[in-house]
Amino acid sequence: MYRELVSLGPVTIHTFGAMMALGFMASLFVLDRMNKRFSVLPPGCEISGVMMNLLLAGIAGARICHVVEYWHQDGFDKDWLSIFMVWNGGLVFYGGFAGAVAAFLAMYFRRRGKIGFFEFSDFILVALPLGHAFGRLGCFFNGCCFGRLASECGRAGEIFGLSFPPLSDASYTQWKAGLLSSPALKSLPVLPSQLFEASALLLLFAILLLAYLRFHGRRPGVVTGLYFCGYGVFRFCLEYMRGDDRPANALFSSAQMFSMPLVAVGAVFALLALKNRLRRRKADCSRD
Repeated sequence: MYRELVSLGPVTIHTFGAMMALGFMASLFVLDRMNKRFSVLPPGCEISGVMMNLLLAGIAGARICHVVEYWHQDGFDKDWLSIFMVWNGGLVFYGGFAGAVAAFLAMYFRRRGKIGFFEFSDFILVALPLGHAFGRLGCFFNGCCFGRLASECGRAGEIFGLSFPPLSDASYTQWKAGLLSSPALKSLPVLPSQLFEASALLLLFAILLLAYLRFHGRRPGVVTGLYFCGYGVFRFCLEYMRGDDRPANALFSSAQMFSMPLVAVGAVFALLALKNRLRRRKADCSRD
């Protein structure tokens, strides 16, 4: 766990923030190359501006969601300034997703008529898993979003289990649960759920990129549907590996509750894309 990447006097570069910056740049690079190849964005619409709007809205939404969910638990009610300390971690992806969707809709309606809705969403969502994967690596280095006790996971726990250092989030959580005598001890081995999710996100990125290259201009909405379904399914499953504070006595976590409608919406988007494609084929046949 390396929360601080570089510290030079009063200036400290936090690893979590550095990974977010790398994720942003990687996503920007991919979208810039795609835009140069397919000319997706209308004239006057800069990809850097689009990405910055989405990033800021996403961070704001992710932080608001975390603060609301962990208001008392993380002590925000006692230290209001800590609300703005994003570099310490504490971002909820689905809150960030909601914030980014709001920013996306605002940009789309401002340019309505210049670019199609699914043409725009397919383009943006291709790179989202790539940036998100870097964010999950930031979670790993920050020590948050850790997995379940390795001892509960059989062979997988023996292979992948690792301990976080003293005073880490894992140590505090296990101390509060009575598993450690002090949070100043290194944690019991846990699953690196952050690395599992980062790997799944990179796989999803590869699938979406291939789908975009194959279906661009022919099936708008397919990539959007694949993202919603793909992320919703694997996030629902990965939640069972999480070991950080989960809602007590709840059948599903908040992330799982959000994942289920996400998959349903994604399936609808994919079916609509297929339906539109079938309509085009019928229209082409009627012309013949």
